[in-house]
Amino acid sequence: MRVILDRWQELTFVSDGPWLADRMLNMSGTFRAVPLDGKRTRITHEYTFAFKGPLAKLLEWYSRSWLASDVATELERLRDHFATREQQT
Repeated sequence: MRVILDRWQELTFVSDGPWLADRMLNMSGTFRAVPLDGKRTRITHEYTFAFKGPLAKLLEWYSRSWLASDVATELERLRDHFATREQQT
């Protein structure tokens, strides 16, 4: 896994081995932070997957359903985290 950091603005993770993982997929994940004003920041989180080889269709099918569920759960966790944080201030 390779990590690319643009400090305070963007963090990207890119698949970079080992050999077996590179034979099956290319993956990247990015977090972006864009200041909106003095108090707010928009944060974007993005995944990109490109499956390879004879199992590509099967892995893509499985990943679609898993990611849809995982993203919904992650958004709930983030909502709860920030709601709790606002109550504390």
